[in-house]
Amino acid sequence: MELFLTDNSYAADNPICRKHGIDGTKWIWLWMARMLRHPDKSLPLLFLFSILEDSCGKSTFLKILTWLFKAQRGVADVYLALTEPYNLALYGAVLGVIEEQELDWNGWLKLKRIIEAERLTIRPMQRNTFQATNYLHFVITTNLLNSLPLNGRVQESRIVFVDVPEIPEEHRHDFNENNGEQRLKEEIPHVLHTLMNEIVLPPKLGRLYLPVLKTGLRARVLGIDDRAASADDRNNLAQFLDATFVRDTTAFVLHKQFVERWKQYGGTPPDRDTLKTVLKEHQLKLRQKQVGDGTRKYVVGGIRPV
Repeated sequence: MELFLTDNSYAADNPICRKHGIDGTKWIWLWMARMLRHPDKSLPLLFLFSILEDSCGKSTFLKILTWLFKAQRGVADVYLALTEPYNLALYGAVLGVIEEQELDWNGWLKLKRIIEAERLTIRPMQRNTFQATNYLHFVITTNLLNSLPLNGRVQESRIVFVDVPEIPEEHRHDFNENNGEQRLKEEIPHVLHTLMNEIVLPPKLGRLYLPVLKTGLRARVLGIDDRAASADDRNNLAQFLDATFVRDTTAFVLHKQFVERWKQYGGTPPDRDTLKTVLKEHQLKLRQKQVGDGTRKYVVGGIRPV
């Protein structure tokens, strides 16, 4: 996997990754392990981009993912299911693939909803609609930055954008030889053993179980300035909540602790009255509550630290 994700620097800016010792390569291994071991849990969409059509490894990486499934059961090309009325291909699938295709706005809206949905509405042709558990995790491979209609949508927080590098020349023979694919297939049992038995999965690290990394490619795809985006993200409540807390209707965080965590995250929290207003937009409340020592203090209800 190191050949496909040689730039690990984008994980260094994420406070959760730093806390858990996760670099870019480890993030990918965790993504694959979580998909296989807990398929009912949501994960960020992987957007694999390279301007090169050959010698970068996008297709090879995708093949490795599909080979993890016996006879590719559990793998689905989901492009038509997102762009046409019928979506039976989604039923029971664990890995959803969109390879070198462009989604329109309606297709993206469907995909965005599915990424975090617990249940799917399946619409077969000439059969009744039914509900099913959502096991899907998505990978997009593309040579086009605009294969998703995202330009200017700076708050998008479901996708990890990976700029897949060219495979180093000294390794190309591993993939280009006549028996290169067969040699890779022979490694799959070892890869599966590693994913299922050797990788230690951390606790939930955000609403999508793994933090959404802010790579340099993200800025290019969304059409935003890297440095400005970084500052905006630090001060954006949605980004801060995703990175630092999980939803829990039985829990609360002291207002003072909430503010301190936001400062540690790198942001500038608003005053209490402003915070009360913006929390409402995220179905959260800043209120007074009697705490352990019997005093009444301001708390943010409905969340707990990651």
